[in-house]
Amino acid sequence: MKPLISVLIPSYNYGRFIEKSVDSVLAQTYDNFEVVVTDNRSTDTTMQILRAHYGSDQRVRIFENETNIGLTENFNRALAHARGDFVVWLCADDWFLSGHLARLYDVFEHQPTLDVVYTNIYFADERGRAFAIKAETSQLAFDYVDIRDELPEMLATFSQLCLPTALIRRAVLDELGGLDPTIPTLSDWELAIRFAVAGKRFGYLSEPSACVRAHVGNESGTEFHNSGRYVLELLTIAERYVDHPALDRLFGRQAAFMDFVDRMVASVRSTVGRDPFSADVHARIADLRSRFEAHAARVDPARVREARISVIVPVNGLPADALGALDSLHAQTFANWEAIVVDSSATPLRELLRDHPAAERIVYVRLPAALPPGGVRNFGMRFARGEYLAFLDEDNRLAPGHFEALVGAIESSGALVAATSARLLVVRQDPRALDNELLATVEGLYRGPNASPGEGRIANSLPLNALIAHRRAFVTAGAFNGSVSLLEDFDQIMRFEAIAAIPVLADATLDIYARIGLVGQTLGQMRAFYLPTLDALYASRDVEPAIARERARHRARIESALAQFTASTGTPAGVVALLAVFAGREVPGTAN
Repeated sequence: MKPLISVLIPSYNYGRFIEKSVDSVLAQTYDNFEVVVTDNRSTDTTMQILRAHYGSDQRVRIFENETNIGLTENFNRALAHARGDFVVWLCADDWFLSGHLARLYDVFEHQPTLDVVYTNIYFADERGRAFAIKAETSQLAFDYVDIRDELPEMLATFSQLCLPTALIRRAVLDELGGLDPTIPTLSDWELAIRFAVAGKRFGYLSEPSACVRAHVGNESGTEFHNSGRYVLELLTIAERYVDHPALDRLFGRQAAFMDFVDRMVASVRSTVGRDPFSADVHARIADLRSRFEAHAARVDPARVREARISVIVPVNGLPADALGALDSLHAQTFANWEAIVVDSSATPLRELLRDHPAAERIVYVRLPAALPPGGVRNFGMRFARGEYLAFLDEDNRLAPGHFEALVGAIESSGALVAATSARLLVVRQDPRALDNELLATVEGLYRGPNASPGEGRIANSLPLNALIAHRRAFVTAGAFNGSVSLLEDFDQIMRFEAIAAIPVLADATLDIYARIGLVGQTLGQMRAFYLPTLDALYASRDVEPAIARERARHRARIESALAQFTASTGTPAGVVALLAVFAGREVPGTAN
């Protein structure tokens, strides 16, 4: 028999909704459940309805509190009566669709190490008409099982976990406790943060199968927001976790919670037309922001060998290319890495990756919609658990010592970002595009340790795949420009170098592959947009006159090279000469 699920329904003066709520549980396709109703001394018809309709139903257990013990305590009272191995709270004004419990338990059945599984929700009006689904920026548009650290997402935006959607192992609640009465309205959010802080494993189903009513009587409705109580409860949560060791997992993103608090303060001011918060509240906000920012600023490059490197691998082409890139990761002598494969290719890789030797270290995400390159990388970063980030395009390869060399560079320099040198390999693909014929190998085409000052503000000479960056570098410089089709890497590196110079190692541990004709590669496909994008990047950053003159020369060389693009990319020497122009460098020696 499948395990018992306790559906907990705390009720108070919702006689007009209670039948819909209880009946929705009794109609579940999952058949081993109990309904536990704890009424908080309702003064309407709630208890009469419960006794009349469910008093003889052995699946429904009805309890009436001796006194009104408050909202959150009533939720916990229901938990105390529960006998199931799994629990889910259902507010008395909300309801389940018939397959809700079966969908949730099915995930546990296939993933027995999970701790909580939740779905999205439908919003419905007072008459029970669904009109929208929940859409927080931290939510994902697809189902997943434990593919990200939930803590940064839980702290960055309003919690996406709504209690009626969440099936929770009873053992987890016994370990961590129920809802916190000192946070009466946002206690579900605090509970989700508590789960994430403790490292509990989450599963998520993007399709809703529970309905939550939005109506005047909602405890978490308009009055809760406009009164400022929303902000006060946020501050209570922030004060609880600001010094928690688990926040080290945010790697510089700790201030995101206070950014959310600031947005909520501004929203209340805008709505009510005044500042309803006392000087003491503003002092609490300022103190918390200072503490969060101090925590975020703590970076210790000396411990880089203890840190994990998360490698974002965008996939848009053939499986063989992506698998080759992953093979080069698997061969790394530095072992503490993970790969986040963001797949938008025509041939999904999920099942192929199950058999890869590094399968246990690969997080696979099928991109739900097309995004520009920077957007793909930003999306992949949402699933990264590492303190350091790296990037690997599917047509590039890393030498086995690549990460080991970069870790050494971070240790010796104390930099947030470090890079290796790279070499270019020009290849010809066979008609089936499975094998490459090597035509030329070129050293020194990209930036090395002796680059001239200012080169990084003129040309895209340092490959993104050559570097690793501490998360703090992205917090300070910002994430990738997700709106451009190319040169997002150049833009990102310029922003890094506006903070501090990037040390570049002499040894080339990155191989960059260029095909004859640049077939299927970004520069070949998007070359018509190159100059307008470069012009926009140049215009976004003021530079001294000498750099501006070098930029003008670089732009002119690119314009001339683009005019000869088709002719020049037909030979290995032509490909090398073209890419040297785009990198802003002279053509180095070529070894065939």
